[in-house]
Amino acid sequence: MSAGGVVNPQLGRKDRVAAAVLAWSTGRQPVHAAAVRNLLIYPQASLAYNRIKKSGNSSMLLYLRDALAPGSPQAAQPYSRAKDEAIALGCTMRQLLRRPRALLRLPQCFFFTVMRDPRARLLSGFLEKVGSGHAQRYSAAGGFGDSSPQGFERFLTYLEEGGLHDDAHWWPQVDLMAFAPDQFDAIYQLESIDQHLPALLRQRGLTVDGLDCSRPHRVEQQFTVPGKPPKLKQAASKLQHYLAPGVEERIVRLYEPDFYAGGYAPGVIG
Repeated sequence: MSAGGVVNPQLGRKDRVAAAVLAWSTGRQPVHAAAVRNLLIYPQASLAYNRIKKSGNSSMLLYLRDALAPGSPQAAQPYSRAKDEAIALGCTMRQLLRRPRALLRLPQCFFFTVMRDPRARLLSGFLEKVGSGHAQRYSAAGGFGDSSPQGFERFLTYLEEGGLHDDAHWWPQVDLMAFAPDQFDAIYQLESIDQHLPALLRQRGLTVDGLDCSRPHRVEQQFTVPGKPPKLKQAASKLQHYLAPGVEERIVRLYEPDFYAGGYAPGVIG
């Protein structure tokens, strides 16, 4: 089922079944079947987190790991291993279908997601994937290999001319949600997640001692790949440099549903 309730023939049968079961068991409709795979469900804590690329997803997974598995390594740990461990603590809808007891807890799950300021998210995606010029698979995007403000404007032109859905790192965030925004129990802003996530975890009886959500997770901060720029771009602090006259208006036109769903006001940054 798509966001409009129509079955997408490009989806596999298991994806369609997972979407139908999700809609039937939770009563949350319509279900965006192509985005159901973005849900990571933690039956033991009755939580369901809708992952969104470039919206603090990696840190969110690691925060949840620290709360769900307090014995997780605290020292430096390879990023990919830590992230794999974090993902393994939850399950997708397709995996949940093979766990009948856990599936019965789905209606009691608290469904939430985390959105990021659309301007900072887009700039971060551009700087990491396109402007850096390090991955040839992004070479068709405008501004490839040019991380300057002018390169960013060429990237915006590419999005306006049909590239908006070429890669999930710059898809509109609402298009990566399994439900319409009003069907979630909570949509948190990444910029204030430290005010909300610990409280949510405490409500679920989880450990939050030492959990610092005010910055990217320490494992993500330590992540580097030889020969490539750092993963974390600190895009929010660079926005003013990239928002030349007219640029913000173009971003708002492209991502208006994200601004509305996330409660972000154009012209107000931070």
